[in-house]
Amino acid sequence: MAFVNLHRHDMSSAYDGFGKPKDVVEYVKNIGQTALGITNHGNVAGIVDHYFNCKEADIKPIIGIEAYFVPSLKKDPKPKDTYHLILLVKNEVGYKNLMQLISKANEEYFYYKPLIDLRMLKEFGEGLICSTACGSGFIPQMLLQGKNKTAAQALRSFKKIFGNDFYLEVMAHKMHTQVDVNKAIIKFGKETNTPIILTTDSHYTTKDDFETHKIMVSMKNADFTGYPDAYIPSEEEVIKIWNKNHKELGSPMPYILATQEVADKCNFDIEFGDLIPKFGKDGIKKLQVIATKRLKKLGKFSTKYQSRLSRELKVIDDKGYSDYFLICHDIIDYANKNKIAMDFGRGSVGGSLLAYALGITQVDPLIHNTLFERFLRPDRSTLPDIDMDFDTRRRHEILEYIAQKYPQGSAQIVSYGKWQVKNTLGGLCKLYNYDDEIKDKLAKRIFDLIDPEEDDIDYNRIVKDKLIGKVESMSGGMIKHFCKLYGQTSYFGTHASGVAIVEGDIRNYMALMKSAGGMVTSADKYNLDKLNILKLDILGLETATIIDIAESLTGTKFNESMLKDKKTIQAFKRAETDGIFQFDTRGGKGMLLKVQPDNFQEVVACTAMNRPAPLKLGVVDNYVEGKDGNVDFSDTPWYKYTKDTYGQIIYQEQVMIVCRKVAKLDWEDIDKIMKDASKSQNAKNKELKKKFIKGAMGSGWSRDDASNLYDSMTLYLFNRAHGTAYTLVSWYAMYLMQHYPLEFIFALLSRETLQIKLRQYESLAVSKGYVVLLPHVNGSANYSLKDFQGEKVIQAGLSSIKGIGKKTAEEIINNGPYTCEELIEQRVSKRAFNSGVREALRNAGALEFRQPLYEKRVVRYNATLLNEYEWNADQG
Repeated sequence: MAFVNLHRHDMSSAYDGFGKPKDVVEYVKNIGQTALGITNHGNVAGIVDHYFNCKEADIKPIIGIEAYFVPSLKKDPKPKDTYHLILLVKNEVGYKNLMQLISKANEEYFYYKPLIDLRMLKEFGEGLICSTACGSGFIPQMLLQGKNKTAAQALRSFKKIFGNDFYLEVMAHKMHTQVDVNKAIIKFGKETNTPIILTTDSHYTTKDDFETHKIMVSMKNADFTGYPDAYIPSEEEVIKIWNKNHKELGSPMPYILATQEVADKCNFDIEFGDLIPKFGKDGIKKLQVIATKRLKKLGKFSTKYQSRLSRELKVIDDKGYSDYFLICHDIIDYANKNKIAMDFGRGSVGGSLLAYALGITQVDPLIHNTLFERFLRPDRSTLPDIDMDFDTRRRHEILEYIAQKYPQGSAQIVSYGKWQVKNTLGGLCKLYNYDDEIKDKLAKRIFDLIDPEEDDIDYNRIVKDKLIGKVESMSGGMIKHFCKLYGQTSYFGTHASGVAIVEGDIRNYMALMKSAGGMVTSADKYNLDKLNILKLDILGLETATIIDIAESLTGTKFNESMLKDKKTIQAFKRAETDGIFQFDTRGGKGMLLKVQPDNFQEVVACTAMNRPAPLKLGVVDNYVEGKDGNVDFSDTPWYKYTKDTYGQIIYQEQVMIVCRKVAKLDWEDIDKIMKDASKSQNAKNKELKKKFIKGAMGSGWSRDDASNLYDSMTLYLFNRAHGTAYTLVSWYAMYLMQHYPLEFIFALLSRETLQIKLRQYESLAVSKGYVVLLPHVNGSANYSLKDFQGEKVIQAGLSSIKGIGKKTAEEIINNGPYTCEELIEQRVSKRAFNSGVREALRNAGALEFRQPLYEKRVVRYNATLLNEYEWNADQG
């Protein structure tokens, strides 16, 4: 077969293209094609998925774009008309040039769309193949308008840039003006001796996808201009379509053969090697020096610590990850020097002693029994994640530092919005005239039947449900459309925390694209992994901010001796956890009351067990029975590995140890089991279970014990390192609450926005014997601490009143003090002191100026007694 589909759109042409890369490649393989192109509108977001899916199926991937072109952006920076142009990658130079070209279009020449012109093509044209695209291309349009001289001039310009790699393009379908375009292009090609390729401008995969594609476009309220033969055809089909629509133009074979010629020219493999920025030579020695110095300072340099550190450093050195750790340490060092608060760590990195020694986490693995292998092993092929949480008020400073440190080599990461259950059903039900009640019922049924981790839904399975099947029958196909749309890309956004970093210019490896949040990588975090591009999660944690505020007021700093504080553990036992990270919920409090933890590790267990899987399995009851000595679990085969959790498997690390030491599984299978744990029971890999049972039976376990344990431990569990890091935050927050309650509650109030929580924390302050002054126009805009009648009290801010925004509150306070409402009217803008604001202030008593009623308002305040102090406007 000679025909290669070079002009094709998939789901990354959001609301226009349709088709998941894996499904597309499978279909192309089945129809016998050996190469496949991708040319999404104005972006290269889909190229990585396209490339790797093609490679896996032994299909040659051809990478490209359908760009938005104007002849000269210098003459016309805000053009009325833009034109399409196909660009395909020939080689490594072409790939880098395409990434640079599209980045520049987004960064410097974005006008509704990323635009390119001839000047940019001259700069970045090497290594690229160019074709004139559809009827919306520049040369086709000029020919249709009878501007043949302009077309000829453009042709000369393109050929000067691309030489023999420039092609005219005809299409097999008959949509719009394509008949006239084809006639003009073929004639023009003969006159100018320019080769012609045949494309089908595919916007979906199979014939059966046409109706779904039509539905998808309609859901954006866009006028549908598609056509029923814009699928991916076989060579026989494309000849048939051509002969049906354009038989008078002769045989399509010369143009089909030209597609193979183009495909043969395209030879590029995405193999970038190590892209991590370098910190000079001997990175591993630098890490050893930094870590050793810190561990000595902490008094933790015994033989045990030295041995663990040496083991980790060897793995990191062998993997070539030393610069990765140095980058993270550099960021932490910047935060420390600039007094930007951090949390205690996040994720499996809490299993690394090196990370602890570098200050990346506060989790000492030797104290907290966390596992390095959960974070990194010699056989692991991808970079481990190191996520860092910072004070939400100053997280932007960390992002700015990274941007300054790596001005060309860093960018925030894109996120791909997906067609999910609710938004897909919402659009479909609107089109099919189903009300919200039906939509909600359908959503609930579908959520019960699918694996949320997967981007595919088994249509035949879900329509067996009575309600879903009835809707499908009555609608004539709505559920089928739902299943096809589900999991596809619907929009591009900015990842909440992800930053990509490379050595050199990131635009050589992945184009940047414009997002509402600024410039972002075209590839999301999963695809950046495939490109070997380092990604970091720089997160903001509100609890880190609250703790920093409390620390600044008290001068307190965390130290490990606090983990034995009796007041703190007693407060956890009593579940006095209002305002405490992770435990300020009914479920968290119930867990603590049930378990009655006696130490820090048991609070960690509470953190881990307060999750759906352990609750579902009854692990909590067993844990309590074992802790109280009412039931002896020591006769269970796995007790040896779960003594510290009373015979219960509650951590991922315990699963890994059991799989390794009992079932004798290799790490590759253990990784698969850990990944399997996030899936629904219906989606689990049955072969993994067989392997585990066989291995466990070889260690003397019964089949039933092995089977039952496998089923229970492959539900989603917390990893111990993450649970420990998060519990350190909870513990320290509780320590501050017990030893500095006024300051900690003030910190809570100063960051809270929910009215119900504000009232809860105000009541908490009063219950501990503190005064909370009610909000007043002569008080403060936000919560503040002040001296009142010889004691420290909390002043509630005007912004704590429902309906009063922060800016309004600040404008009112900044123009005070006041002795009457008239003064507020005179000094404050009508926008800030409008009728709604006046009413909200009056209802809260914040406009009370009379004596002694005003004095009566500044009393010890309990939210439940609020009405006692409310001022009645009718009082004389």
